[in-house]
Amino acid sequence: MIPSLQRAFYAWLGLLMLCMTPMWVRAQAPTDLFFSEYVEGSSNNKALEIYNGTGSAINLATGQYIIQMYFNGGTTANTTINLTGTIAPGGTYVVAPTAANATILAKANQTSGSTFYNGNDAIVLRKGGATGTIIDAIGQVGFDPGTEWGTGLASTADNTLRRKLSSCTGDANATDVFVPSVQWDGYATDTFDGLGAHSTSCGGGTPTLPSVSIVATDANGAEAGTDPIVFTLSRSGGTTAALTVNYSVGGSATNGTDYTPALSGVATIPVGQSSVTLTLTPVDDAVVDANETIILTITADAAYTIGSATATGTIADDEVTPSQRIHDIQGAAHISPLLGQTVNGVPGIVTGLRTNGFYMQDPTPDTDDRTSEGIFVFTSTAPTVVVGTSVLVSGTVAEFRSGGSAGTNNLTVTQIQVPTVTTVSTNNSLPAATVLGNGGRAIPNKFIKNQAGNVETGGLAFDPTVNGIDFYESLEAMLVQINNPLAVSPTTQSGAAAGELWVVADNGANATIKSAWGGVIVSANDFNPERIQLDDTVLNPPSGGFLTPSVNVGAQLSTATGIVNWTAGNYEVLLTSIPTVISNSLTKEVTSVGGTASQLTVSTFNVENLAPSDPSSKFTNLANRIVTNLKAPDILLLEEIQDNNGATNDAVVDANITFGLLLNAITSAGGPAYQYRQINPVDDQDGGQPGGNIRVGFLFNPARVTFVDRSGGTSTAATTVNNVNGVPQLSFSPGRVDPTNPAFANNDGSGPASNSRKPLAGEFLFNGQKVFIIGNHFSSKIPDDILFGVNQPATLYSEAQRRDQATVVRNFIQSILAIDPNANVITLGDLNDFEFSAPVNILKSAPLNALIETLPANERYTYVFEGNSQTIDHILVSNALLSKLDGYDVVHINAEFTNPDSDHDPSVARFTLASSLSITAYATPSQLLTTGTTTLSATVSGGTAPYSYTFVGPGTITPNGNTATVSGIPAGVQTFTVIAGDATGASRQTISTTVSVTVTAIQLQVLHRDVDNYADNNSVQPVLILQNQGSEALPLSALTLRYYLTVENFVPLTNLFTFYAQVGAANVKLRYVPLDAPRQGAFGYVEYGFTPEAGQLGANADSGPIQSYFAKSDYSGLYEPDDYSYNPVRDQLLANPRITAYYNGVLVWGQEPALVTPSRQLRVLTESKNGPSATAITTNLILRNEGNLPVNYADLRIRYYFTDDNQQGLTFYSNFMYEGALQGELVRINPPLANANTYLEIKPTFGGQLMPLSSLGTLWYSIYSPQGARLDQTNDYSYQEWPAEFSPNNRVVVYVGNERVWGQESGAAARRASAEPGSELDVTLLSNPVRGDAVSVQIKGAGGNPLQLQLINAQGKVITQQQIATPQAVEQHTLSLTGQGPGVLLLQVSTPTQSRTLRVLKAE
Repeated sequence: MIPSLQRAFYAWLGLLMLCMTPMWVRAQAPTDLFFSEYVEGSSNNKALEIYNGTGSAINLATGQYIIQMYFNGGTTANTTINLTGTIAPGGTYVVAPTAANATILAKANQTSGSTFYNGNDAIVLRKGGATGTIIDAIGQVGFDPGTEWGTGLASTADNTLRRKLSSCTGDANATDVFVPSVQWDGYATDTFDGLGAHSTSCGGGTPTLPSVSIVATDANGAEAGTDPIVFTLSRSGGTTAALTVNYSVGGSATNGTDYTPALSGVATIPVGQSSVTLTLTPVDDAVVDANETIILTITADAAYTIGSATATGTIADDEVTPSQRIHDIQGAAHISPLLGQTVNGVPGIVTGLRTNGFYMQDPTPDTDDRTSEGIFVFTSTAPTVVVGTSVLVSGTVAEFRSGGSAGTNNLTVTQIQVPTVTTVSTNNSLPAATVLGNGGRAIPNKFIKNQAGNVETGGLAFDPTVNGIDFYESLEAMLVQINNPLAVSPTTQSGAAAGELWVVADNGANATIKSAWGGVIVSANDFNPERIQLDDTVLNPPSGGFLTPSVNVGAQLSTATGIVNWTAGNYEVLLTSIPTVISNSLTKEVTSVGGTASQLTVSTFNVENLAPSDPSSKFTNLANRIVTNLKAPDILLLEEIQDNNGATNDAVVDANITFGLLLNAITSAGGPAYQYRQINPVDDQDGGQPGGNIRVGFLFNPARVTFVDRSGGTSTAATTVNNVNGVPQLSFSPGRVDPTNPAFANNDGSGPASNSRKPLAGEFLFNGQKVFIIGNHFSSKIPDDILFGVNQPATLYSEAQRRDQATVVRNFIQSILAIDPNANVITLGDLNDFEFSAPVNILKSAPLNALIETLPANERYTYVFEGNSQTIDHILVSNALLSKLDGYDVVHINAEFTNPDSDHDPSVARFTLASSLSITAYATPSQLLTTGTTTLSATVSGGTAPYSYTFVGPGTITPNGNTATVSGIPAGVQTFTVIAGDATGASRQTISTTVSVTVTAIQLQVLHRDVDNYADNNSVQPVLILQNQGSEALPLSALTLRYYLTVENFVPLTNLFTFYAQVGAANVKLRYVPLDAPRQGAFGYVEYGFTPEAGQLGANADSGPIQSYFAKSDYSGLYEPDDYSYNPVRDQLLANPRITAYYNGVLVWGQEPALVTPSRQLRVLTESKNGPSATAITTNLILRNEGNLPVNYADLRIRYYFTDDNQQGLTFYSNFMYEGALQGELVRINPPLANANTYLEIKPTFGGQLMPLSSLGTLWYSIYSPQGARLDQTNDYSYQEWPAEFSPNNRVVVYVGNERVWGQESGAAARRASAEPGSELDVTLLSNPVRGDAVSVQIKGAGGNPLQLQLINAQGKVITQQQIATPQAVEQHTLSLTGQGPGVLLLQVSTPTQSRTLRVLKAE
């Protein structure tokens, strides 16, 4: 018994001890890996998460863990992924396709390019390779579920599945039934936030994870002595496995910059250790950055819990805190607020070196754009620091103003002088450059300063956002960057400014007026503050050379970076690197403004101190420009021609050698043999380069222009304007204009008194027209203030003298215009001022017109100064000459180029000054009959071709160039005016002359009587006599007569005979001619013609009687009273103007019938030949043409609508004219219409036309059933039961082509034609012909619509009319014929929808 109790005790004790032992595993702890998450999302967004809950790290490669995927119920794995790496205890391992999205890939431990699963594919996790042990499965191997296993969110398709917390082992049986919801929780498509972490409860126990904490075991470090900071990471629990801990890095210190080593954010506590240390060593930099902190914070992970999460260490800075920063020194002003004060330890990074100092910039700027972060340190000798050095500078704040006593208007440069410089560190990165323009600081593009006054002491607002001068001051000494610089000046090639280049940022996107070639143009209130000067000074260019690219205006450069500075009147950017050239494609212009025989060209060209001492290439180049680019102007004013020994200051003043060299070079270049005119100045009295004696002079081409020489002009003698018989004339030509006037005294300090150029006047002739030209070179702008100076706006000291000079020239021009306001006057030259300036406006008041203002704003420039394109060279002309301007061009060949022949662009104007016109004219023949034709011809010379001609006079004139054919000239002596003009334009000339033609009248009349006693029988029998009442005999063969008539029920009028003619019946020819368009009382005419054998109709003689006979081919009736030419008088011959006579086709007697409105009016009358019920539908039909137009039979279609009463095989028959003359077609209507399901369409098969006032005759046709069945016509649309005889039937429809001209088609509301009397407008004359002064008419069928009655005479005039607003069923009215003689009138009766016209014959 004791042993049993003993065993029980020990068992209980063991159990108790077991319960007291700390456990690292959960109840039912996993023994191997299993799938913990499954993602089957959109597209390639798939992932498998494997969880290690064993408590030990597992090496996947050593254990030969693999994933197998079985597709579509297969039993052989389609994809196998061999796993690598290690899974920590409590850790996860994510496998994903390489094409998954970034969120999944960020959490993936291994990726594969193999094909992944879909929702119906099984997945197996094996240990021990391809034939190893299955330790987990998703799905069922060997079974295809169709789309997915499970339902809803807990399914394998388009969902995320996570293993339940209570699931602690995998599904080792891969072939059993798989129900996801047993072990898995479902989530929506593309849920990825659970990947990378998993936990389990494994039967309800809480997992025991290590607790991780961090502390700063040495929290205080320092730059001085590189005193380190130490952080310690520690864990609780076992140490049998390494533990990876994640943490974040924060604080004000920069990781890897302010301390080393750089932290990765991951630390590992090795196996066997419960902690690890992180030792950080501060970097002793030169930056004044105060004390800085390092903050490490443990981030959550499934492998541990967090105890103490955050620790902080502090780095003590060892730099001295400055007394001031650079922006404090610069301030928001042009003068430093600390001027004269001592500053200590001012920090900065050296950005550029000069020979006497260096630029530095604070790497820690303030937020105020108005205060610069850069400054110049004046060391007086070459600085010892290098770019990138961090320094502390102590010294005195100063404002350096260059120029000494003459530089009072220069801006200052803020600097620290007498400096003490302490190097803190070297090789530092430079502060970021400030971008000027788009994407950075916007550059003002209108105002240099929008307030007037002293920018330093005047109390003006400092506004860098609006004012260019403040903008660049706010950037003084700072590094700046210019993106996409566009050159607005050529690179300066020599002198102190060599290498300087002006640009605008962003390809000029923000320039206000950008020239067509890429420059920027000044305007009255905008001198383009957006211009930026680039300078290579700090790059140490070679002596006498430069490093900046040599480019023309419009060149595009790569990004430019440099330091802002002020020098020599402008802000500039001192380049720290040289930009490269992207494009530089500007080419020299060739003008299109050349001279012609009638067009004068005048040019101005400043040739920039041309002297014989210049290289021959300059003469050659200038000559080529004049000949090729300017197209050899007729007159050329040259400025800055020096004397024969140039700048040698001696007594030489003549310039004949200078002129001669240029003229010879022009000839050698293929140009004309120019001559020149000039007047030598008094030595050293006309300014310019000392000793050079520059002057203005004229070149002219004597082959085209005549210079009017009048001697007497000297350097001091003034030419004047004389009035010679109302014509202005120069007293001296050439002559100087008021050369001793004080306006031409010194103003630029370059010589003694009276040293400004004097105007030169000359008188020229071109094509006989006089032109006065005054050449100028006004005093320069050198004394004016600089644009970017202390005083704003710039004071124009030199302008007063140019105003005086302009006044002298204006007064001289006014003395010319006072004599002849239409004089051709030009003043031109280098005026050294702009088109909007006061001096130029004084000249305009003469009045003159500045031709530069005829160009678009973006083309107005002749000169480029400091990147500003501007006009200082001008051509101004009088009003008379402006009207003759044909072209003006500034020829851009110099100012924008690095290889100019001068610093100015020439300009050229073209004026049309043609010689006077002369004209001769004549007529052929000059004597003719009124029916004849003459030709006027004109010949013009002089002026400018091409010429235009205008012919004015009686008759019909048909012009053709310089000739005109004239017909229809009335009798008598007729005068024609011929007007000729030369080329169109403001200077167009005209001239006229007259030509006389003698025209003899043809005076004929036709006498007529009708020898036929009946007006309505079958013939017309007129007797005619043709009388010549003129003074000239006429050949009868040139005469024709026309007898106008209508032919009712038309049959060709072929029986045309001459019974008797005194001139011989055989010599009279008759023919019938139909009219092209209907006329009053006529559809055609019988034409009488005469053979040559008929002889002549003598003057004041007649032809004798001509008796003729007209009849139709079938001799059917003709109704004469409605014929236009009919005259009912039978017993005497009377003049009949309705029979017209023609001489050579020209009407010489009578009046042709008036045209009438064309009218196509057809009418159908029917008569039913059997009763309402019969074995056939038998109808007689008459088609009448009641209009005035013929109708082609081939275009006619007649439709008769009926119901077939269900009879099959109905047949059409007709015996009209001859069998087959009518074609009939029975057409079934689907769907049926009211009272009609079929229509018979009848078409004539014969040719010809249904003429006006004619009918087709009676058409008989029959529709019958071969079976003899009866047809009920009472329900037929077109059947007309009433009245029994022929009457209008508008239910029979007639088409001409596709136009319906008669009848109403059957429709849904249609009714049968019977019982509709009066539906058609019916008009009856109660007596015709009418004898008396009234005509009576009866009207039916108006249908209650308003009626209008009009009686119209043969001339188309309404002689009387009546209106009936509400007519009765039958209306009867009488219209007055009082005052109307015998003849034909028209009665027109109309409603809004119908119209009828009847002829009324008024008898004697």
